[in-house]
Amino acid sequence: MFGVAYESETLCLIAHHNLTAIDEAAPRLRGPARADGVPEVLDYCTGKSSPAHLPNRRPIMKSVPDIPDTPTPAETVALRMIEAVNERDFDALDDLIAPDVVRHCAATPDIEVRSLEQFKAFLHRDLASVPDAEQELNLMFSNGPLVAAHITYRGTQDGPMGPFPPSGRKVEIPFIGILRVEGGKIAEIWAEWDNLSALVQLGHFPPEPKME
Repeated sequence: MFGVAYESETLCLIAHHNLTAIDEAAPRLRGPARADGVPEVLDYCTGKSSPAHLPNRRPIMKSVPDIPDTPTPAETVALRMIEAVNERDFDALDDLIAPDVVRHCAATPDIEVRSLEQFKAFLHRDLASVPDAEQELNLMFSNGPLVAAHITYRGTQDGPMGPFPPSGRKVEIPFIGILRVEGGKIAEIWAEWDNLSALVQLGHFPPEPKME
């Protein structure tokens, strides 16, 4: 995804919180290490600084509190979509999502989304199950037209969810979303989360034993 080798390697190490490996990889990352042994490229990738030996470019990774005042056009579209969904302003999605958007999600294999209208139908179906659903953005970074986000989904299951009856319980799970923006609109979506974790929190798993 990332065109520069040290960026890709550092992101993998950060994701695994492997500071020892980061330290050992410092020579390959073409940069000096800080006093604590962590190469300055880590600060660069997380947006804390721009060491002199690295190209003069915006950080490739940032946390939500550090989102710049001027996000990229693709990031702006992604942020507006999250806001519209949280505010239930589905009409605003007409300006943010392509009419022929395609959504990929192994967590919902029975739901096909190949149009904006199908995407809205999916959102309405989700809200019927979890009326107070909200999405909290934890992390976002982008590369050209691709935007990746780590989001926390939370809410209360007051409606049926597929074969599962309303539980009245709260659920809070993280999910990963990747968006491809084309012509100022989201043209493709990838989303993944842990269904088992959600079912456990809602009391649907493990299933209750059948009475003989």
